[in-house]
Amino acid sequence: MSSNILHVIRGIGHEIRHSSSTKSVIQNPTFRYILEQTRKHQVTEKRVCRGQAELQYLAHTYLCYLSSIRRQKELHEMYHGKGERTIKETASLVGLTLPDDRAREDPLK
Repeated sequence: MSSNILHVIRGIGHEIRHSSSTKSVIQNPTFRYILEQTRKHQVTEKRVCRGQAELQYLAHTYLCYLSSIRRQKELHEMYHGKGERTIKETASLVGLTLPDDRAREDPLK
């Protein structure tokens, strides 16, 4: 197995660990299936099941899918509407700050 596919499979394990309730990735049936398929479609001197790059492409696509789902959930939690927000909260949400209220007061008072 090439080191690049091992790197992708480790990444898949990392993403599954984030989304799974169990801490051990090896106990996860999804990850075990991925390992089984990776071993099954290895290129050996006696057989070639698939193109060498196809399995790597599928694994990389699945890793991208899992990480995108995790990021989407994080963004949804961050920006999801929680009812009415104040102007200050809304401004800080997009990275803006409001001018200080004391600066708007009349300096002659």
